[in-house]
Amino acid sequence: MVRRCKLEETKDKHIYYYLGVVNEALSNKGAAKEAYEEASTGTDEPAGMLFYNDQPADMIMYQGMALRALGELTAAKSRFYKLISYGEAHIYDQVRMPYFAVSYPDLLIFDDDLSRRNHVHCCYLMGLGYLGLCETEKARTYLKEAAEMDPTHQKAILYLRDI
Repeated sequence: MVRRCKLEETKDKHIYYYLGVVNEALSNKGAAKEAYEEASTGTDEPAGMLFYNDQPADMIMYQGMALRALGELTAAKSRFYKLISYGEAHIYDQVRMPYFAVSYPDLLIFDDDLSRRNHVHCCYLMGLGYLGLCETEKARTYLKEAAEMDPTHQKAILYLRDI
């Protein structure tokens, strides 16, 4: 049984995915299926890089991986291709922020090249999409570009290291 002890908006797809992996390894098929089903829920639309309450992009990748584990290959691939498509469609966007808001994830009151940050984010999204599709060389290319452009991008570095 999956117990919910956190707020509904908490994005824990990766935790439920790995609970499914562990339960599957322990031959606990029912618990694995339940964990994968929990990991596969939620929004599947990637978002931009600006607001702290947007679903993290890697949660969409974990949704796809959970769907693949459930045998729902078309739905799984859909999640991965949405990450890639969003990145391809927005990688060259010119981003400007004409106002100040408190919901930015970083302190953006100083000069910052938001178009460059967007480029990094889009490379990261495409890297995640290709990682989900098991196309590791393409994933490596995009994650490496994101990490080189932003050496503090912890998730890009983490997934790149895991490849």
